[in-house]
Amino acid sequence: MSKLAISKFFEQKLEAPLHNTVWSWGSENAKGIYLRAWNRTKIGEKFDIANSGMETDNDGRTRAGGVERAKHVKAIAQGKPGYIVAIDGEVDDEGKLHIKDYNDKAVFRILSLTVNEQGKTLAEVDYDNPILIEAIGEETDVAAIMESLEDKPKALATLAKAEKLGWQITGMNDQGVTILLKGKKTGLISYTGEFSAA
Repeated sequence: MSKLAISKFFEQKLEAPLHNTVWSWGSENAKGIYLRAWNRTKIGEKFDIANSGMETDNDGRTRAGGVERAKHVKAIAQGKPGYIVAIDGEVDDEGKLHIKDYNDKAVFRILSLTVNEQGKTLAEVDYDNPILIEAIGEETDVAAIMESLEDKPKALATLAKAEKLGWQITGMNDQGVTILLKGKKTGLISYTGEFSAA
């Protein structure tokens, strides 16, 4: 059985249709953001997912795909779960890259983002724990996060209030607990109990 076209994969399997099948490089739904990323352009073990200046072409015209990718990267940096759909490609005689194959069984959770000296945003992913498509959104260990906050009563109290308002825990980082409201708005509860939303 052949694989679905990647746009159909995003729509039918990830349940996150691409905004535009020609220029969209990723999509999102309530569970997270899904970024197409090329295996061939990885830097070390990290996926190259964005470049400074990608929002415009060489002639200064807006690139819709670049604008959308910048928005997705910002949302991931602010705490919305991010996933990589790994793609293999080949370059044609005109130098254009075409999708040859992609992983339609699992995605990789983005663990962290860094920007290198060349202005490329690199995504470190959890290669050891690929997430099956049907299990996306179930991998956040909320119990472990709550346990880690036992000695931080202010953070726990703020988190309890946020959960009553419909916020969901999506993970932890150096600043605190990342949270999400209705799949769209991201927030952070610091370890000192302060709340901020983006």
